[in-house]
Amino acid sequence: MKKQIRIAIFVDAVRSGYLTKTMALIFGKENVVSSLFPQHLFGILKTFRPTVLILAPNIFESCKIKPEDINAYRKEMKYRIVALYATEEALKTKERYAALRPNKEYFAPKDYFTMAKDIRAISTNPYTKRKEPLQNKTIENIKRIFETCGFHTNMKGAAFLEEALAEQYFNPSLHIKGGNTAIYKRLAKRHETTPRIIERSIQRFLEYSWKPEVEAALRNELKISEFYSFVPINFGRFTGIFNTYYTIKYGSPQEILRAQKKEEELVAKEN
Repeated sequence: MKKQIRIAIFVDAVRSGYLTKTMALIFGKENVVSSLFPQHLFGILKTFRPTVLILAPNIFESCKIKPEDINAYRKEMKYRIVALYATEEALKTKERYAALRPNKEYFAPKDYFTMAKDIRAISTNPYTKRKEPLQNKTIENIKRIFETCGFHTNMKGAAFLEEALAEQYFNPSLHIKGGNTAIYKRLAKRHETTPRIIERSIQRFLEYSWKPEVEAALRNELKISEFYSFVPINFGRFTGIFNTYYTIKYGSPQEILRAQKKEEELVAKEN
């Protein structure tokens, strides 16, 4: 699920209206607030908890609000800052407000749709950027395992189960009581169907695919102990055993992503 982006806008009156409408159109009215009064900043931070601030430093300077004040809650709330310099006069505040360390800066942009694209980009944290390729790789691995072991992958339930297994791999807590229902609901929303249809499709796929030779191939592929029985075959039993041994073979996502981060930091230092 995409991260919800909440935007607080503090710019001059000339640009506030159109900018606010554009952002509300793209991110949803409930996710955008604006004010012409910089002194409202801390109240909005506490109640709205924005993920992005779009601000014109010159209007904060006119109220004698320092960049250090704007940054005060930044570490706690982890919001990004987009600075907008609407005039040549406003641009003079750029050096004085360098302490804001804005994630993006603009000089009187006319195309706010491009700004919205940039906001999506700066709102994606490095963890998410590393996680997405691993998610795709996990789905590929599961597909390959199903095909290699002889599952009937042409059935609709196959794709549902592949996604469910990937969800549980990254969120092991979904294996606990109530986790199955949560997954069915997530998949149903994603595929615009009902949780009941998701559940039935997966169960039908498992029952139709499950044969002695398929079980033997899967046990061999993931080195699954004979101690664990798949019978009676159902979603909870199958995913619990599958993900336990898949994680043993490929490693936990947290370990993989941590190793990637260390490697990236090492490369950055060398460069």
